[in-house]
Amino acid sequence: MHLEPAAFETEVESRKHRTRKVHPAPGRIPSDIWATLGTQPSILRAAGSLLNVVDTVLDDTALNGFAIIRPPGHHAHPDYPAGFCFANNVAIAAKHAVAQHGLKRVLIVDWDIHHGDGSQDAFYEDPRVCYISLHRGEFKFYPEGTEKFASSTGAGAGSGYNINIPWQQGGMTDGDYITAFLRLVMPVAYEFAPELVLVSCGFDAALGDPLGGCCVTEVGYGIMTRMLMTLAGGKVVLALEGGYKLEMISKCAGSVVRALLGHEPEINLVPLAPSLAGLMDIKSALDAQRSIPNSPWKSLKFYDGNSVDYDATFSTVQTPGNLPNKESVDSLVADLDSLSAK
Repeated sequence: MHLEPAAFETEVESRKHRTRKVHPAPGRIPSDIWATLGTQPSILRAAGSLLNVVDTVLDDTALNGFAIIRPPGHHAHPDYPAGFCFANNVAIAAKHAVAQHGLKRVLIVDWDIHHGDGSQDAFYEDPRVCYISLHRGEFKFYPEGTEKFASSTGAGAGSGYNINIPWQQGGMTDGDYITAFLRLVMPVAYEFAPELVLVSCGFDAALGDPLGGCCVTEVGYGIMTRMLMTLAGGKVVLALEGGYKLEMISKCAGSVVRALLGHEPEINLVPLAPSLAGLMDIKSALDAQRSIPNSPWKSLKFYDGNSVDYDATFSTVQTPGNLPNKESVDSLVADLDSLSAK
């Protein structure tokens, strides 16, 4: 959409008062999306760049890869754009891997702080693609609605292949994310045995991000990347999604690239103990999966959430009352920056 300056100002004013529709009218771009003359070429380059990385990995020319692309994609639905996303790069890559390379099992892990509603929509009934998302799950947190809840587990043949781990508050740390990986993400991933792992790699859960409100460090992202590299013979492809603090985007991107190159993550200065709130959110996600009739995940059948004493599981567990606040986050960022400078 190209607008002359006067028309552009009118459009800006109208969008300030427009209620966002879940399904925009045909031909209209929703109010959280802006487009210029260069948007369409950017969309094609972003999706095409990721497909090139996927082809390179699946052709055994490279073991893994990281597509640093813009615009992002995981909010884009098959029939409309949303949330700064026009084309769902990772969903397109997964479809490409299945259709063009004949893959039967593709795993998508989405650790962007916002739920990838577009990715979920694309594969909700497809057992060939297992979608696992870790995100803020409060109803009013973008994208609004109940689709991001743990109860959204897939439908039809895809029942159980959609896994949401929604945090019901901010402040989640490396310990919360890694515990979610150990208790739910990796058991399912090993059982699914993917032939390719795609990561919707948003860095807006990172420490100090102004929108995400969480506390994952670059070391945490490196650890999660290394864990995923044990799958699919190491065929792991990351695609950049969200992130709103440039300094942390660069630090976290550097950390995952080092992990992809085979380097072990640096020593984590932050305790890896999960919060009590995080444990309860993980339990809710586990319970949602265990309640599915004929669940595909035998590895989760032996998990009895009711037998876990969450108050005593970790001696250093963080309770909701002492989750990191703004002052402690700012102090931790300063400490990490000073160490990096040395």
